[in-house]
Amino acid sequence: MSSLRWALAAVLVTVGIQSSISAQTVFFDNFQYANPNGALPFTTTYGHIANTVPNGLAPLGSFMISNNIAADLGGGIAAHEIIPVAGDGNPNFFDHTFGNAEGLYMAINASGATNIYGRSGIAVTPNQEYRFSVWLNSWTNLDGFFGQLDVQITGNNTGLLAANPVLVAPTVGDYPAWGQNWTERTFVFNVGNNDTISFEMINLFTNALGNDYQIDDISIVAVPEPSAIALSGLGLAAVGAAVYNRVQARRRRKLRAKQQAEAQIA
Repeated sequence: MSSLRWALAAVLVTVGIQSSISAQTVFFDNFQYANPNGALPFTTTYGHIANTVPNGLAPLGSFMISNNIAADLGGGIAAHEIIPVAGDGNPNFFDHTFGNAEGLYMAINASGATNIYGRSGIAVTPNQEYRFSVWLNSWTNLDGFFGQLDVQITGNNTGLLAANPVLVAPTVGDYPAWGQNWTERTFVFNVGNNDTISFEMINLFTNALGNDYQIDDISIVAVPEPSAIALSGLGLAAVGAAVYNRVQARRRRKLRAKQQAEAQIA
C-alpha cells in the first residue's frame, strides 16, 4: 500500500471511531428479556398475557412479548385479521432486531387512548438534541385501521418537551414474507435544561377494529452538533497529514541510508 493510501486508511479508521463515539445511545430496548412472562421494566396500562397460549392476545388492551405472534395466535388463523400468505399455512412474524425466532418484540391489541409503553429516569446532557426511534409493524389487513402512537417526552426540570406528530404503524400491503415490513418512525428533539427525561407512547386510535401492531428496537441517541462534526473533521485531516509526513520521512531516511551504503562500497 502506498504511503498516501496508508495515511488515508488511518484517517478512515479514525473517522469510524469518532462516529461510534459521537452516536451516544442513552436508551435502547429490543425486548430481549430473560423472562418475558415475568416482571417487565416498562410501565403500561395494558394487560400482560403470556405468549404460550394460542389465540391468547385478548381482550382489547392486551399485549404480549412474543417471538412470533402468528404462531401465538394459532398459526396465522383469522384472529386479529392475520391473513397467511398463499401457500403458507404458518406464516412467521419475526422481530426487527434479529429477524428470526430468537428475537422478541411487543405485540399489542390496542384500545383506548392509554399508555402502551413508558420509561423514566433516562440520563441526558442538557441542551443536547436527541433522536427518538421506534420500529413498528402492523398485523392487521383492515385498511385505515392501523395503530397510531403519540410519543410524549417530559423532563425533570421542564415539563413537556415534545408532543410529537402521530407515528402511524405501517400498512400491511403485500408482504414478501411475514414480519419483514418493519418500518422506522423517528423524530429529533432538544432536552433543554433537563438532565433526566421520561417518555410515554400513547395509543391514539381507539377503534376496536384493526389497531393491532408490534413495536421493537426503541432508542434515544444523541445527535452530534454540526460544529462538533466540523471540528472533528479538521482534527482527522491533521492526523492524516501527520501520518503521511511520518511515512515520507521514514522513506527519505531509508533512501539516504541506501545511498550512503552504496557510496562506501564504491
